[in-house]
Amino acid sequence: MPQSAAASAAPGPAETSATIVQLAAYGSVTGALLALGGPRASATERAVLGVNGAAGVGLVSGIWSARALARRPAPVVSDAQIWHELESAEAARGLGSTPDGLTDTAAAERLASRRPDPEERPPGIH
Repeated sequence: MPQSAAASAAPGPAETSATIVQLAAYGSVTGALLALGGPRASATERAVLGVNGAAGVGLVSGIWSARALARRPAPVVSDAQIWHELESAEAARGLGSTPDGLTDTAAAERLASRRPDPEERPPGIH
């Protein structure tokens, strides 16, 4: 199933977590630098600016990622059948075929009923 450009570009949970960790680290470093760069009396307030700024950016980033993930299509449900453990005749029956394969008519009917894949290329060198 083809995905839209926005949905396929959406980061997954691991990428989102890594981004949030980076933002937290940048916020901590920014807070430390701000605390060191001025009078001692207001160091805490300056440090909190960097940390809270990174937290705000992280919140917006998390919301953006969640919205992008919500636009992704539902995952394809896998078949529970363990095909490689079946005897060949049983596997063929499960696929609506026979050990001798499909008849020409059955193969043509299946091919005609198949939805076209816009990304499918004809055989050959590309």
